[in-house]
Amino acid sequence: MIGGETYTVYPGVVLGKDVRIGPYAVLGLPGEGQEGELPQTVIGDGARIGAHAVIEAGARIGKGFRCGHGTVIGGDVVIGDGCTVGAGCHLDHVRLAEGVEVQDLVVLGILPLDKYDYHQVGADWEPVVEVGAGSVIRSHTSIYAKVRIGPRFNCGHGVRIRECTTIGEGTTVGTNSQVDGFVTIGKGVLIHTNVHICQFAILEDESYVTAGSVLTNTPHPRCPLAKPCMKGPVIRRGAKVAANVVVGPYVEIGEDALVGAGAAAMKDVPAGQVAVGVPAKPIKSVYELTCPFGWIEHPYTPREGRSEG
Repeated sequence: MIGGETYTVYPGVVLGKDVRIGPYAVLGLPGEGQEGELPQTVIGDGARIGAHAVIEAGARIGKGFRCGHGTVIGGDVVIGDGCTVGAGCHLDHVRLAEGVEVQDLVVLGILPLDKYDYHQVGADWEPVVEVGAGSVIRSHTSIYAKVRIGPRFNCGHGVRIRECTTIGEGTTVGTNSQVDGFVTIGKGVLIHTNVHICQFAILEDESYVTAGSVLTNTPHPRCPLAKPCMKGPVIRRGAKVAANVVVGPYVEIGEDALVGAGAAAMKDVPAGQVAVGVPAKPIKSVYELTCPFGWIEHPYTPREGRSEG
C-alpha cells in the first residue's frame, strides 16, 4: 500500500500516465466481502481524482476521467473515456459509456427491493445502471439499478428513475420528475418538469409529456388486486400531453394526438385528435389547428404515410 499524508493507494491499482490524486483520496479500497488478493483497479491516463474521493478495488476507469471531491465509486463500476463525475456522488453497479457527465450529489445504482416488482419482470435484469455515450445527469438525481439509458440522454436536476426502466437515445427527463420504474421510454421523448410517470407506462418515440402531468396505473386504489392489475397508459409515437394533465390507467393516447392542458384523459384518444376537458373528449383533428400568431399555417402536419382522417 502506498500512503502518506496526502492519499492512499492499495495494492492492485494500475494508474495510467499523468494521473493526479487529491488529498486524502483512497484508491483500490477493499469493498464489502473482498478478502485476500484484491481485484485489479484500473485508472486511465490523465485522470484527476478529487480530494477525499474513494475508489473501491475492481473499478475500471477510462482515460481523461474527472472525479469531484468526496465521491465514492464502487468496485463493480466501469467508466468510459472522457467521463466526469462531480463532487459528493455515489456510484455502484454502474456502466458509463464515453463522455458521460454526472454532476454533483448524484446517486447511481441503488439496488431495488424485489417486493415492488409486482409483475415479476425484473428477475432476468442485470442489477446495473447502463448510461449511453454523451449523456448528462444533473445534480441531486437518483437512478436505481436495472436501468438502461441510451446515448445523449439529458436529465434535469433532482430526477428519480426507478428499476426496470429503458430509455431511448436523445430523450430528456426534466427537473424534479419521477419515472417510477418498469417503464419503457422511446427515442427523442421529452418529459418536462415535475412530471410523474407511473409504473408500467409506455412512451413511444418522439412523444411529449408537459410540466405537471401525471400518468396513473391503478383503476381502483387499495383494492386487494390493485398491484397485480397495475397497467400504465401508452403514449404513442409523437403524441403530446399538455400541462397538468392526468392520464388514467390502461388509456392509450394515439399517435400524434394532443391532450389539452388541465384535461383528465380517462379513455383512449384516437390518433391525430385533440382531446380537451374533464373527462377529456376529442373535439377536432390536430391537423386542423392553426398558429394564432401567423408564424406557420399549421403547427402539425400528417406524417408521411398517414392520412388526415
